[in-house]
Amino acid sequence: MAKLTTKQIISLAREIVAQNAGGIHYSDLVNQIKNSNPDTPTNTIHGSVWDLHREFPQEIGKPSRGLFVPVTTNKDDIGESKEEVVQKDNRVFKESEFYEPFGKATFFL
Repeated sequence: MAKLTTKQIISLAREIVAQNAGGIHYSDLVNQIKNSNPDTPTNTIHGSVWDLHREFPQEIGKPSRGLFVPVTTNKDDIGESKEEVVQKDNRVFKESEFYEPFGKATFFL
């Protein structure tokens, strides 16, 4: 097989991320590209995919270090807002209620 160009690597990486709804770790992404194209230098792959979330913010997100996830645009997939209601023991809580006690806490060093 021939070596992949940077544009081909990026295109393949975008496809792989889109196929993994739960996200894919950076090292797994690099390994998948390397395994399917062994003639392509590993450093070229690293240089092409490290900033996918910056190059394609509408398609790829990076919620934590080393994890690429496809960005959903379907409102059903996104869920409720940050003020999500949580029920436990027949009581209803809003997320904002949990932050108030921490704002009033005093810490001593």
